[in-house]
Order: sequence, then structure tokens, then C-alpha cells
Amino acid sequence: MNESRTDQGVTVTFTDLFYDGSMLSLGYTVKIPAEKDVWSEMHYRRPHINGPTMINDVILDYSIGNEPVKIGDHLYAGILSIFPRAPLPDSFDLELEAPSVGVIGGSGKWKWQLPVTLMQRLKEAQRTIHPQVKLEWNGLKISVEEVQVSQSGTDLVVLASGPTEKLTKLDFTGMDEHMTLIDGGLRYSDKVDEQTYRYQLRFLISPKRNSFLNLIPGFGYTVKESTSQEFRYDLQGAYPISLPKENGGALVTRVDFMSDKTVVHYQVQDPFQQLQFLMIEDEKGTRLPSNHVYPIRESTESFSFRYEFPPVNPQQKVKLLTTVNTTTLEENVSNYEGTPDMRRTQIKIPL
Repeated sequence: MNESRTDQGVTVTFTDLFYDGSMLSLGYTVKIPAEKDVWSEMHYRRPHINGPTMINDVILDYSIGNEPVKIGDHLYAGILSIFPRAPLPDSFDLELEAPSVGVIGGSGKWKWQLPVTLMQRLKEAQRTIHPQVKLEWNGLKISVEEVQVSQSGTDLVVLASGPTEKLTKLDFTGMDEHMTLIDGGLRYSDKVDEQTYRYQLRFLISPKRNSFLNLIPGFGYTVKESTSQEFRYDLQGAYPISLPKENGGALVTRVDFMSDKTVVHYQVQDPFQQLQFLMIEDEKGTRLPSNHVYPIRESTESFSFRYEFPPVNPQQKVKLLTTVNTTTLEENVSNYEGTPDMRRTQIKIPL
């Protein structure tokens, strides 16, 4: 596939399309003129593609994931992931329109109509499971009603009943059988009745590598106040580097300076502390975030992980930056289990 559209000097090219019956993924690149390429490397400043999506002339009800990265001078690449909220046919026309790319508004030229067909081998790989796994937790009755396994991931339908104030805050985290965090989570929820909500979840986990999924309930809260403190560590110094105790006692064991990337290796004792906020800061003070949101597990024998960053010159004064946040929530959560740092209850779901 090589479907390019240019508007305002910005060229968007869709290069790949994947459809497995439950999710659409489109690979794309964005080429931006130098004078318009004002984005920093931070995630929220990258040139996202956004806009309405239609299938067979009908507007699609969907949620979306999109994390582009910089791959060259004024050149970005990303994967546009579309998660339909209702089943799709095996073949259809996908209509995409981007009113803007990042902060650059278009004049209506970023439009595509792409034919999509579900391959037979992917259709045969789909499975639906009704595990009827139930749990009573923190005043809620939670049941896993349906699990749909496909080539690209696992979708879950979860019902929960109880007080509305808890149902509206209910959230879920996923871990594999080795307690590694899985990309994914809550896609959307809807109200069934006054005391029951339905939650649609998706996790990028494959049964080829995992026999079950650990689903971990918790609550989300609105932050009233937040203060942060930054800590910097010289990467040319001695190892291991002990990060602040608020980071769960994480140890940075080594850093590899490579021609195409910089790799930070670290260990934690608690699997619930594996998601660390780390950045690299060069001698000019430029902050470089990781190339990916979730760390990469390096061993199932220990909680060893790595983050990969853009390449830096090891001869320069390069530092590792981490931040400790102290927050005040909008409400008293002392009567709640499963606050963001206390997610320990696990629902084991066979795949």
C-alpha cells in the first residue's frame, strides 16, 4: 500500500493495513516542511492524525490509539489503531478523513477510501470464550462475560454491579502470566441499569505465548493538586543507580550507548513498580523520552526491564532524569481498595 495525500505542504502516506476481525491497524508516515515542523519529541506534541472514520458510508463508532514517533528529519511514522465498538463485516470500504495533522489544519485533501478484506487464515484464528469468571471486590460484583481472542490481541466484556460512584471510577490493568504489564486497557464503558455497567477492554496479549491473562481492578481519581520533584543521575558514573524509594526501589543496572539507540536497563522487586518514568537529558538540557510507553521485559526469572531512547553521544554529560510526583486527590479514598498504587487483586482469565 502506498496511498499519499498532500495538503498545506504536509504529505501523509498510508503504507500498511492490517485487519483481523476486531481491530484495524494502519501504518503511516508524515513528511512536514522544515518551517512547519515545530513539534518537540514529547508524546503530546507529535503530529497525530485525527478525524472521522466511516465504513461503507456509515460513521464508525470507535475508539482509537495513535502514537507517532520521529524517524528522520521532519519525518514521522505511526500506527493508527481503530477499535470498533460493534462487529464489522469481513469486507468493506474504509473511509478516512483528517481535518488536521497535529496542529496543522487542512483544506479537505487528506481523504482516503481504502478497501479492507479479512483474510481467511485470520478469520479462522478468532475464538470466543465465555469463562464466567466472577469476583466480589470492594463492594462490587465483577464478572468476565466474554473473551474474544484474535491475531492482534484479546478483547473482554466485563460486567460490574454496585454503587454508581464506584462503577464510574472502575478501571482495569492487564498483566501476563509472568506479571508483565500489557499494553491496553479500558476502551469504553456503558450503563446497563442503575447499578450495572458494561466495560469493553482490549489487551495486546496472544494465547500463543500466554495461557492466561491477569486482570487487575482499580479505581481512577481526579487529581486536585500535584507537585513534582526531579532527580538526575550521571550516566557516566558507577552502577547500579538507586532511584528514589517512591519509585519502588528501582535499580538502574547499566546503560548501553549504541549507534541507533540508548538502552537503559533496570530492575524492580515489585512487579507493580515496573512502569518507571524515565527520560534522558543531554548536555544541552534537551529531554528525550523513551521510544515506547511500556518497558520491555528482559527476563521472566526476575523483574528486569529496559527502556530504549534515541541515540546520544556518550562522551557528553548525559543524565538520567526521573520525577517523583506527590498528589492530592479530589476526594477521600481511604475507604477504597485498589487506589492507583495498591492494585493487588488479580482475576485470572484463561486464554
